[in-house]
Amino acid sequence: MTEAIIRPATPADASAIAQVRIDAWRTTYKGMIQDAYLAAMKVEDSTALWKKILSAGLIVWAIAANKAARAFYEKLGAELLVEQPFTWDGMALVEAGYGWRNLDSLVAAVDLPAVLH
Repeated sequence: MTEAIIRPATPADASAIAQVRIDAWRTTYKGMIQDAYLAAMKVEDSTALWKKILSAGLIVWAIAANKAARAFYEKLGAELLVEQPFTWDGMALVEAGYGWRNLDSLVAAVDLPAVLH
């Protein structure tokens, strides 16, 4: 079993998160978001966005219609903090922001041996 390290993400993680996000969107949102949009997503553009996001407080976002992601975050003890409309490249969407009061509750929810930094 591989040991997991759970820690707050930093701006230095932006590129890796951008790549994971793009890969996840291309799989998860196929059929919900236009194929041309998904194909045109670029890691470089997303990295700049993630650097801004990671400079703010720990929070995860999901498209509000993504019930599976929302259920996943809630099962892990996240609390819904905000639902808000936003426009992404001309598409009108609603996003849901979830957060944890502390990372200890997240670690307990996934039952992983973890080192918190």
